[in-house]
Amino acid sequence: MENQIEFTRINNDINGNPRYVCHFLNFITDEDRETTEISERYALALKRAKKLGGGKFHNKQYGGGIVFQSYNLRNLIESILVSTGQAIECNRKPTPFELKQGYGATHYRTFLKSQLMNSKGVLKKWFKADDGLNYSIPR
Repeated sequence: MENQIEFTRINNDINGNPRYVCHFLNFITDEDRETTEISERYALALKRAKKLGGGKFHNKQYGGGIVFQSYNLRNLIESILVSTGQAIECNRKPTPFELKQGYGATHYRTFLKSQLMNSKGVLKKWFKADDGLNYSIPR
């Protein structure tokens, strides 16, 4: 999955953990943009961000920022995209080789919603990913 959200690295927290800031509009869907005022959008974005461990960034250098403490930006980006409906978490059964090796759990992977659409704009039932494996799309 490509990085669709731009983060700015800021100073570490008091315990030395890395912190990143992104703009609150990354948490707003197209539907939200049409129906709400800017102050309501910020409150909605902050509510969504807090579910993922984010918080309000109190600083003049970055207006409308949401701060995260994270060692893994990729997972954070995937979580943000899933929470805004831009991405979907798909799953697949383990391959025979994985079963033989003892990895019998269901495997999950996140894909952009645009990758999972057919030519008519409808979600497919399953999707063949770049790794050559078929992932089913939850309904």
